[in-house]
Amino acid sequence: MKKKNTEEKLPNVLYVEDHLQSYKMVKLLLKNKCKLINAISVDEAMNLLKEQKIEIILLDISLQKKEDGLELITRIKPDSKLKEIPIIAVTAHAMAGDEKHFLKAGVDEYLSKPFTEDALVSLVEKCLAKVKK
Repeated sequence: MKKKNTEEKLPNVLYVEDHLQSYKMVKLLLKNKCKLINAISVDEAMNLLKEQKIEIILLDISLQKKEDGLELITRIKPDSKLKEIPIIAVTAHAMAGDEKHFLKAGVDEYLSKPFTEDALVSLVEKCLAKVKK
């Protein structure tokens, strides 16, 4: 019961990721920082964003469904209730120019896979601090 109460006080972070192992790893790395909620598609992510208060979005760009992470960005940014939620691209797209491309598309931060625990935690904490201001 104590664990549930502690988890309820943590900020909600949506991780749009369709690989269960990646989700489980990030959930473990962030277990004391946030309540990690998983969506495996753009539609599922949009439903969760409308149903729950989400503080940050961790976004895998390559999703197995027909829509990718960039499509989610194009659906979030015009929405006045969602557009201020910080988005961290967590992606294997790590070629020259990818980071600039994703930042231009609307993500606030970029983290290429594989990443270190410190890099992930640092970016999440940075975005949470912005949200709290």
